[in-house]
Amino acid sequence: MSVTSEFDRQLEANRHYYDAHRDEIQAKYAGTFVALAFGKVVATGQSVQSVNEAVEKLQPRPLHVEIFPAEAEPLFDTLLSPSVEFAN
Repeated sequence: MSVTSEFDRQLEANRHYYDAHRDEIQAKYAGTFVALAFGKVVATGQSVQSVNEAVEKLQPRPLHVEIFPAEAEPLFDTLLSPSVEFAN
């Protein structure tokens, strides 16, 4: 499987997870930042920096990560994704 197709698969898994768990994420993690990777919540915290640091420690490292305030809609934009550098 190519890196690009794996990136796309992970992006879609994260998007589907968010769509299915939107209300739960917004209620459970209100006031925090949330990271989605591998189709699940992998980190939460009070700042983007703390969440990003937790994500960087994941093994294996995800190709697609979405970090966003729990009350906001994630962008799911591959051009803005913090992991897009791994898609090439």
